[in-house]
Amino acid sequence: MALDNAAKSTLPREILFPNDLARYETFDLQSTRSRATKSPELFLDNGRPLLIIDEAQKLPNIFDEIKAIVDNKRTLGKFILSSKVRMSKRVHVREPLTGRTSTIRLEPLVLRETSKAKSFSLTDTMEFIEKGSMPGVCFLRDQMQRDKYWEQWLDTTCQRDLKIFGRGALSGDLAFEILEATVKLLLPNLSDISREINVDARRVKSVVEALEDLFILRPIPPAKSGVVKNNLSPF
Repeated sequence: MALDNAAKSTLPREILFPNDLARYETFDLQSTRSRATKSPELFLDNGRPLLIIDEAQKLPNIFDEIKAIVDNKRTLGKFILSSKVRMSKRVHVREPLTGRTSTIRLEPLVLRETSKAKSFSLTDTMEFIEKGSMPGVCFLRDQMQRDKYWEQWLDTTCQRDLKIFGRGALSGDLAFEILEATVKLLLPNLSDISREINVDARRVKSVVEALEDLFILRPIPPAKSGVVKNNLSPF
């Protein structure tokens, strides 16, 4: 099973599976990545019914080992892999485990799920949009601090994460322009964004696809009538 996005660590580790049933590892830690790299078979030989690997995309070679174990032992439900990016060849994952996994995309909580209130004012809604529920920002009371937090978060995502994700081939400045155009346009799509920022549609598409994989942009399916084109929306 592969988990993407919100609560990807908390849900399996603290809610679904008690400690005596699952072993939790995170590839955020260099020591963990080193153990898995040095002896992947030993690392994956879990003494418990389930192994949870957080940030699995940070060690792409582990997917080949998992595939071999699944194919040889024919054991279902042995691994849970979580990631804050969509696991694909664009994150250097050569073996996406097609046909061997079920993927669950965890969406952020909606406003109604965060409160017992039955109705919300426009002020409540705008405050939730501004603060969200991320621990780093939702407890900041000062408006300037919140603005600075989001500015730094967006800058880090576009200027660092996007470049790493695209192996240096994607422009963080172009990502900023695309996000600004997405907010300005009423029904943003690739063609309209390309015209708005005067950049070739192919370049726009490559950055947009990366922003989707990083869960910064989300495509909105077209209307059933087929009149409306596929549009984009920032998370």
